[in-house]
Amino acid sequence: MGSLPARIPTAGFLSGTASAPPAAPPEGAARERQPRLEVYRLDKESGRYAKLIFRDDYLVGAMLIGEPDLAHAAARAVQSRVAFDGLAQIPEARRFEFAADRIRG
Repeated sequence: MGSLPARIPTAGFLSGTASAPPAAPPEGAARERQPRLEVYRLDKESGRYAKLIFRDDYLVGAMLIGEPDLAHAAARAVQSRVAFDGLAQIPEARRFEFAADRIRG
């Protein structure tokens, strides 16, 4: 059985995460939850990776490597419940940039 290395090198990588529990619907309101929507960007040359996770038109999580500015903005968007109405209708090839622009303000 193999073992994990004692140290995993991370020099040169900046990472960040943001997540929030889904908000409860208003009292007395029945609401069907939308499926989770994820958008990605990978830049192999720079080693940057970004995954944004949405539910019910809100950013609920992010996994980011080498994206410190986006990580800070994503954390603020999660905490302040920024709405992303219509994200699923945007062509898939443009979703990430649309969402990232909205997150950055």
